[in-house]
Amino acid sequence: MQKETLPREFAQALSAFNHFYNNRETYNIKQINNKVSTKIYEESGRISVFPKILKVCEVPAEPHWKWNQAKTRQRIPDSKNGIIVEMFKVVTRRKSEKRKKLAIPFLKLWFFIVLNEDKPELIIWCERGIDSLIVDSNSLHLSDYSFLASFMDPCDAEYFFPASSK
Repeated sequence: MQKETLPREFAQALSAFNHFYNNRETYNIKQINNKVSTKIYEESGRISVFPKILKVCEVPAEPHWKWNQAKTRQRIPDSKNGIIVEMFKVVTRRKSEKRKKLAIPFLKLWFFIVLNEDKPELIIWCERGIDSLIVDSNSLHLSDYSFLASFMDPCDAEYFFPASSK
């Protein structure tokens, strides 16, 4: 498949697709998915295969955010496999300004619609899943060192620990 003329982000996603598609027998897919669940975006790198083309609105979301399809689509012929792949990116977006205070996760899915002589199929690759958002609770933060403020120059303490130096 051509990668030279694709934007960098599309070329990277296409590379992930090619790796899966050309090695799909090694990906222990027990069953092709018929039902869409949140599992498709729980884990970065996850591949989900569907025997039918789904609409973006069919992918589950939370009450305060939804999936937003990017405008750019690429249609790429693959003569080696005898298919045409239509690909586009889907990211999260806030549902309304009323829910501004609720944080939305930064998730990214890629939809690959595989058009072949048989029936078309949909392959969804989760580039950035919920697992990428989880922070280790044992990691240290600057605020963990606020007890040092009393030993510092007052200006520096105010800069690094504004709440604790008052």
